[in-house]
Amino acid sequence: MVKSGTSRRLAVNKKTVKQILERIAEALGGIQHGLSGKMGRLEVARTRKSTVFFFDGKPLFIERRSRIVPSLINEGVLSQLPAIVVDQGAVPFVCNGADVMAPGVRRVEGKFLMGQLVVVREERFHRALAVGSALAGSDEMRTRSEGKVAENIHFVGDDAWQECL
Repeated sequence: MVKSGTSRRLAVNKKTVKQILERIAEALGGIQHGLSGKMGRLEVARTRKSTVFFFDGKPLFIERRSRIVPSLINEGVLSQLPAIVVDQGAVPFVCNGADVMAPGVRRVEGKFLMGQLVVVREERFHRALAVGSALAGSDEMRTRSEGKVAENIHFVGDDAWQECL
């Protein structure tokens, strides 16, 4: 049964698998993604705003706004990304797609540069809420008290998240 607003999952050929794996490796920049050319089946599902890549039936990566990022269930990759930990007041905003604002940041974990991928986590249980692009480096982010610090790309509740359930 196809979920509302999505197309069916489509299997891709070996040449396309290789291209997608190369794009994922480039997007992650040195972070290990655990996939190889000898893996099983790759399927693609398109939503209104995203493309979801299913590897052996697991939705591990999504593409949105021409960027490939790990899905929020891909803890193997998310655990390797630097993190922005936000307070509980920021949670509903981030989960509705808002960019991360400096006043909601409790701490920054790891080192990163502007433009790199970061995972946004909530402080109480350290759960991943979103994957975003840093709008400042980690050193600057630790000292900022106002303004946007990360662009929200993929978040709990978005169309790709719904496809991953």
